[in-house]
Amino acid sequence: SCDDPGLEGLILGFLTGVLVGTPLGAASPALGSSCSFGERFGRAFVGTTAGTAIGLFTVTGSAGGLFVLPALSIGGGLAALGHCLKPGRT
Repeated sequence: SCDDPGLEGLILGFLTGVLVGTPLGAASPALGSSCSFGERFGRAFVGTTAGTAIGLFTVTGSAGGLFVLPALSIGGGLAALGHCLKPGRT
């Protein structure tokens, strides 16, 4: 009887927020990009998913995971946008 009834909802909400919110936040500002919003969102989603997966496998069980996992998710999303953030791309 040590289950936390809200833990499952917390984890699902966190992962949904990371996997949808981070790419939306990264793709929303055009910043002079020649990529469409859809392309920016797709790239950011793939990068965020990769960063989150790497974070889940590397920091599971460590106290620093609360800080490292979001940083890897955001970093992955922004790194995937690198191609779109170069103005004048054809």
